[in-house]
Amino acid sequence: MSISDIRPTVLAELDDGATTGFVFAGANKRLDGAMRAVCSQLGVERATPHDLRRTHGSTITALGFGRDAMNRVQNHIEGGIATVYDRHAYAEENRRVMEAVAGKIVALATGETDAKVVPIRR
Repeated sequence: MSISDIRPTVLAELDDGATTGFVFAGANKRLDGAMRAVCSQLGVERATPHDLRRTHGSTITALGFGRDAMNRVQNHIEGGIATVYDRHAYAEENRRVMEAVAGKIVALATGETDAKVVPIRR
């Protein structure tokens, strides 16, 4: 199964046709509500959009890409003199990071991995 085979239904429901370039632009409240409904249906603890962001960042570093890659992909501002001198866009590097994270998520969702998965408390 490939990434393109997975239909992100929660995101599809949030699509308002706007082409802002952001996945969650203006949809945070709707995404939070959708996540609350899913958690309620599953009988699990509440999860927030920020929990997704935190898990995403942790997955980047767990896959061995490091905090610099996590900061770039999550658009964290570094600052300092290195930012002034390093004008490389890191597009190819970021693509590899995002594809690795997506592959990990798809593998977990489809059961194609023996990764350690912690069950959600009911």
